[in-house]
Amino acid sequence: THHAWMGATPALLGLVAWIRWRGDGWAPGLWLGPLGVVVGLASSETALGALPYAAAFEWVTRRPGWRGAIGGVGALSVAYTALHTALGFGVEGSALYLDPRVDPLGASLGVLSRGPVLLSGALALLPADLWLTVPAARPVLVTLGLGGAAWVGLSLRGAWPTLSQDHRDAAQIGTLGALAGLPLFTVSAPGGRLVLWMTLGSVMVLAVLMERAWTRWRGAGERRGLVVLSPLILGALCGALMIPPQLRVVAGF
Repeated sequence: THHAWMGATPALLGLVAWIRWRGDGWAPGLWLGPLGVVVGLASSETALGALPYAAAFEWVTRRPGWRGAIGGVGALSVAYTALHTALGFGVEGSALYLDPRVDPLGASLGVLSRGPVLLSGALALLPADLWLTVPAARPVLVTLGLGGAAWVGLSLRGAWPTLSQDHRDAAQIGTLGALAGLPLFTVSAPGGRLVLWMTLGSVMVLAVLMERAWTRWRGAGERRGLVVLSPLILGALCGALMIPPQLRVVAGF
């Protein structure tokens, strides 16, 4: 777990620097972004989780040079995979770890069976660690993950016509970044450390929905709005306790 934090922390800071450069023109982000990810990868492959969000940001915002930026993200991924393979790292014959280079079919099936568990953890429904500690709870975790994702998707679809462009961009980046990262983190047994990057995406989407819900109900009276939103607010606060401290800082919790 410690190596995961050591890998994710500089990568997350690199992602923030990259977005500041591409979004606000902050020049140091041009080199601090890739540097943060590279430093993170020197500690753990968990740092790879920053790359889907960087690519999602470029795809959604379509700023000048976005194609080249996505190409750079892809090149970094390929370079790391090549180095990882050349150094003889990887797993084989394990029931918990799936290496797509050795067992591509098993890794693909892992996305379907383990992905919903990570979604459940990211939406603060039930901890993903139960997949390993309480095997009997796996069907419940999968059901909650799929149901939670469906609820969020339907809620976002309903709110979409009334969202500002900034909120639409944030929701799309969070969704695409989290879903694109699933193949990276379903190769191992679901757990809290693997939910980290999924949580970043869920925080972005849920923040948009909560802001829209508050705006909608505020016009009907603050007291009524508070009564209606109280379950969602309490759920979000409880979920925030499950969010890793690095992401709470970025999300503003």
